[in-house]
Formats: sequence, structure tokens, C-alpha cells
Amino acid sequence: MRLNAILVSLMLAVCAAPLAVPFTAATARAADADQAKSVIDGMAQRAISVLKQGQGDKATRDAQFRDIFRESFDIPRIGQFVLGIYWRRASEEQRVEYLKLFESFIVKTYAERLSQYSGEKLQVDGARANGEKTLVDSAVLRSQGQPIRIVWELEKDGAGKPKVTDVIIERVSMSQTQRSDFNSYISQNGGSIDALLTKLRSMTGGK
Repeated sequence: MRLNAILVSLMLAVCAAPLAVPFTAATARAADADQAKSVIDGMAQRAISVLKQGQGDKATRDAQFRDIFRESFDIPRIGQFVLGIYWRRASEEQRVEYLKLFESFIVKTYAERLSQYSGEKLQVDGARANGEKTLVDSAVLRSQGQPIRIVWELEKDGAGKPKVTDVIIERVSMSQTQRSDFNSYISQNGGSIDALLTKLRSMTGGK
């Protein structure tokens, strides 16, 4: 009887084991989704808070936006992707300067777009897993016109924190678009990465 009881216990353990794995994976995916949603919600609330302070000092606002983007966006990963094949061709010195200028470029670009904010609301609808990435679905609700659909793509950084790696507006990837623009500019200038660096310096004030 004791042997039968042991066999029954082993069989139950074997049968139960496969159920434990999907449950754990599902729980992890749910936690990742909640964390990703929190990143987008927090970023939106902080950005709106800065905008509601009024015009104020531009340098102060830019510094606040820079902090928000640094915390929410994986700027080094985005920057490397955007530079594409030229990242491998760039020297270490060029890479360092490029990432610094790219961060300023991102801050300036999004700060200018956010400055056009006129009371629209960002509605976060939900999050879903896509391989190693998490996609957060949202919409900008406007007083007039249809909502603007935005999908935020997030991946975990080296510290395990989810950060934005792409923003897809109405099915158009901002990272892909920027990559096409940068690569085209370098190509038109004889493959010169320095030409792009010069352009970014002029656009960001060399910061």
C-alpha cells in the first residue's frame, strides 16, 4: 500500500508540473504588462505636469523633459538602432558624441511636440507581450477628430526595468522613420558619419 501511495504521489506531481510552468509564465507576463503600463502612465502624467506649469523658463522645462525621457526611454538602444549599419562603422569617439547628440535631439523633438499640448488626454488601454517586448496600446483623445492611436514598445534594460524602445503612431514606427532619415542623410553625404554629427550639432546647439 505504501508503495502504491508513493507511486500515486509521483504521478500526481508529474501531471501537475506542466500546469505550474504556464501559470508562472502567465503571471510573469502580467507583471511585465502592469509594469510597462505604469511606465507610460507615469511618463504621461509627469510630462503633462511640466506643461501645465505654463511657459516659464524654457531651459528649466527642457531639463525636466530630459529627465523624463532619460528615465522612460532606452535612448542608447534606440540611438544604436537608428544609426543602423553605420553604428558598426563608427569609431568609439563618434559613437560617444552621437549618443550624446541623439539624446538632445530626442528631447528637443518630443519637447516641441508636447509644447503643442492643448488639453488632450492620453488613454492607456492595455498591454500585451510580443516576444521579449511589451506593447502598450493607447490613444490620444481629442476634443475634435478621431483619437490618435499610439503603441509604445518597451524592452527591459540591463537593470531589468522596462523602457520605451519605439513609439508607433497610427502604425508608423518613429524609430524606423528616424533610421531611414539618418541613413539616407549619411548616404547622401558619401557615407560620412561626421556629416550627421555636424547636422545634429546644428539642430541641438551642440549639446
